[in-house]
Amino acid sequence: MSEEQMNDFIIENGILIKYTGMDLDIIIPEEVTEIGESAFYSCPTIITVKLHDKITKIGDSAFSDCASLEKINLPESVRYLGAYAFYDCTHLKIVSKI
Repeated sequence: MSEEQMNDFIIENGILIKYTGMDLDIIIPEEVTEIGESAFYSCPTIITVKLHDKITKIGDSAFSDCASLEKINLPESVRYLGAYAFYDCTHLKIVSKI
C-alpha cells in the first residue's frame, strides 16, 4: 500500500475512524482491528473492500450509504456487526467469508 493510500485512513488505537480517499478498491491496513461507526459513510466510489482476519468489529453504519459497494469479505474474526452497517448499499451483491 502506497504512502498516499495510507494517508486516506484515519486510525486511532487500531480503530479505523474515517476513510477520506476516493479509491474503488479498498484494502484495510493490517493495524486496524475495528471499523468504527460511520467510518465509510456515504463514500460514493468504493466498489470492493478487503478486510483481514484481525478485524473483530464493524461499527454501526460503518458502510451505510455506500451505493457503489458491490463486494466485501467478512472474516470469521468479526464478532460484532453493528446496526445499519450496510444500510442503503444498493449494489451490494457479494458478502464472502474468509
